[in-house]
Amino acid sequence: MEAGRISIGSTAQYFITGATGLIGAECVYHILSHDSRAKVDLLVRAKNQQAAELRINRLFRTLFPTEIGYARMRPRARVLCGDIRHPKLGLSEALWLHCTRHTHYIIHAAAITDWEAPKAYFSAANVKGVQHMLTFARACSSLRRMLHLSSAYVCGERSGIIEPGDIDTEVPVSDWYQASKRSGEQLVLKHRKTLPIVIARPTHVVGNSDNGRTHRYHGVYRLGEWLYQGERVVLPVTEPNCFDVVPVDWAVNLMIRLLHLPQAEGRCFHLALGERAYSATQVCRIIQKSMDKLELDYKPIWQVAPRWFNIIHGPLMNRERAKEIRQMERYYGLERYFDASSTFRITGEDRHKLPGLESYCHKLFAYALKRRWEKLQSKGGSLTRA
Repeated sequence: MEAGRISIGSTAQYFITGATGLIGAECVYHILSHDSRAKVDLLVRAKNQQAAELRINRLFRTLFPTEIGYARMRPRARVLCGDIRHPKLGLSEALWLHCTRHTHYIIHAAAITDWEAPKAYFSAANVKGVQHMLTFARACSSLRRMLHLSSAYVCGERSGIIEPGDIDTEVPVSDWYQASKRSGEQLVLKHRKTLPIVIARPTHVVGNSDNGRTHRYHGVYRLGEWLYQGERVVLPVTEPNCFDVVPVDWAVNLMIRLLHLPQAEGRCFHLALGERAYSATQVCRIIQKSMDKLELDYKPIWQVAPRWFNIIHGPLMNRERAKEIRQMERYYGLERYFDASSTFRITGEDRHKLPGLESYCHKLFAYALKRRWEKLQSKGGSLTRA
């Protein structure tokens, strides 16, 4: 079967949460592009149906920018104004009954990922929301499989080789995001013998490796944004460390393939570089080479030992920047590798064909430059070139 091509022999109905996020949006694009008969129900959190429709219309204009593409794809998506935090997902009784009767595949990609969000927000979306999605899955009479989007970082502060097995709850977590994703995955694991569930654990996911398209600017984007702004960026680095980053198109391709593999049921799979992961030093070099390729001026990134960071960043970076970098360090600062061998083995994917960051980072920055950095600067936003 052609890589990414979906072949299930009949019209498939998907129910997708988090469709306006980075991974959820790529799932919508992948499914509609690779299965001409598929239809998608998109659960969207908004104040009303009109606002939800508007969000999806904007999304489809980004995913399918030509008039022909938009006209072909948009009618295959139904927008459901709802909320995973509410019982029955905030749907009316009629919509709930319709969805539970006709849904074949569930992709649960909605989650709170903002590090600054209060604990209650994480709990409501990433734990209670998972409970509500499991209730929905149990009610679906035609369900073939559900994919739960977890995170590789449910491992918390564990180092070494991380297997995609059960969670070690004795290992502490670094923040409320990790804690809530761990709790959510534990709920899913309890149902894997009674529901056809697959769990995907991605690492740091960035935009599309082909065209740079993204819906979220975090991680490496923030470092590039600050360099474009003319700021001095200082990173605390302890050797050895692990910066595992994968493009969203590659991750989603494997997610959809896992969703359609019966032998994947009840199992967890890492979507990761594994032993090919970069060091923070390598990522910094790739970022700077990408800035060079785009002919953008910048100040080279400084890397210092963590014990010096608190001293050095004061005169060079503002407090908010330093806080965000410390948060990033929780994810790249340990020597650990996420074992993705089972993912490659079951999907038949050649691990050597996984695009390296050095081959597409400049595309990510070119997209960010056009869609975000230049616009914020022209509007007098937070980006001001030095």
